[in-house]
Amino acid sequence: MKKRIGNNSSSAAFIYTKEEQILGLAQVDLRIMPRYSKQVSLSVTVAKDSWGRGITSRLINKCIDYVHAEWKAHVIYLDVFSDNKRASNLYTKLGFVESGEYLLLLTIDEKDHLDFMMYKKLI
Repeated sequence: MKKRIGNNSSSAAFIYTKEEQILGLAQVDLRIMPRYSKQVSLSVTVAKDSWGRGITSRLINKCIDYVHAEWKAHVIYLDVFSDNKRASNLYTKLGFVESGEYLLLLTIDEKDHLDFMMYKKLI
């Protein structure tokens, strides 16, 4: 299930497949500046028709296990749209805590979206 991105030791991707179809993808990126070297960012996406099957939880837990074991990370961060209650509830269930709201520099259908940053301490 694990795929490394090239030879870049500061990124790792995990892909969830079923019958050779990709249903979910999670990527972790280690901050490489020394003062931030114990921080990791997480991105995860799952095909909408596969929501509610536990795929997101499995991908996130795989990422957490990996960054804790391989990178000795202390904290993992993720972003979630402020109106995505389903995702924020899942992240809370997995131990993530809301850090704050900020205007994400992402525009969808010509509309800026507010975004929450969430984090989980790993030590």
